[in-house]
Amino acid sequence: QRRARELAEAYSASIESTGREKAKNQALAKARASSVPAAPTIAPEEVRNAGPTLQQWKAAWERKDMSRHLTFYLPEAVGERISVRKGREQRTRLSHEQLVSAIQASDPAGWEGVAKSATRAEGSNVVAEIPYRRRDGSSALYDFWVRKAFWDRRGSDWRIVREEWRYY
Repeated sequence: QRRARELAEAYSASIESTGREKAKNQALAKARASSVPAAPTIAPEEVRNAGPTLQQWKAAWERKDMSRHLTFYLPEAVGERISVRKGREQRTRLSHEQLVSAIQASDPAGWEGVAKSATRAEGSNVVAEIPYRRRDGSSALYDFWVRKAFWDRRGSDWRIVREEWRYY
């Protein structure tokens, strides 16, 4: 654990000493490499088939259509908020009610997409990872935000079972 803390502190120090663009790239790489994903148990065509649903979910949030955006979540969906500051992670688990409240309180106007969404299979889920950068003039407390939504097929529909928010 001490080694992990040292690595995290070194990582934070490097972010503080680099330019904004380089920090963005490092944050994205760290978020994607932060855990070993479960081996996929679904076929690549299933991941492709989920694509239109994932795009509708993303578009609803960007349009601030929260009622439509929330229809993509299962009633038992939960979340986790992970903030990374000075090499330390602070994790907060969110119940379904807390996740819904956080989504409703989020302000899409304060964030802009910085890279194409990454979509892949992890275990029996399709995972969509969407990186955002804080817009200039935004009141957001963090510079970068990576949303990671875990989707599960329910009948013919794809629904979110879990979502992680990682802030840098």
